[in-house]
Amino acid sequence: MTEQKSVPTRLSPARREAIMAIAWDAFLEKGYSDTSMSDVSERLGGSKATLYNYFRSKEELFLAVMQQKQAELYAELKFLPEQLNDLPQDLTDYGCRMLEIVLTDKYLAIQRFGIVESARFTLVTPEEYDKRR
Repeated sequence: MTEQKSVPTRLSPARREAIMAIAWDAFLEKGYSDTSMSDVSERLGGSKATLYNYFRSKEELFLAVMQQKQAELYAELKFLPEQLNDLPQDLTDYGCRMLEIVLTDKYLAIQRFGIVESARFTLVTPEEYDKRR
């Protein structure tokens, strides 16, 4: 009897991004605790099996979304003028731009999630986290 090998599923980066965008909206609307993988799959219009092909758990999905949102924030904050002509004015402009970014609703939501949900994710030892993966 020959052993059949399963063909690995090719995961679409665009689909992953769509899942994360829908999950972000669900987390914003319902909060982490009240959002389920079923909620995300219903909004996505796909099956939970598809969702689980991309993310093994709600925790993994949430962490991926938060990492993405933090990366977006840092990318926006990393701007500097090509030339610094007037250091006090350039620093003032940078500070004002930074405040404009971090005080938007989007980034206030990231900060709130980071504060509220941090205990959920940091009370796990590294060994326990590895076992969950």
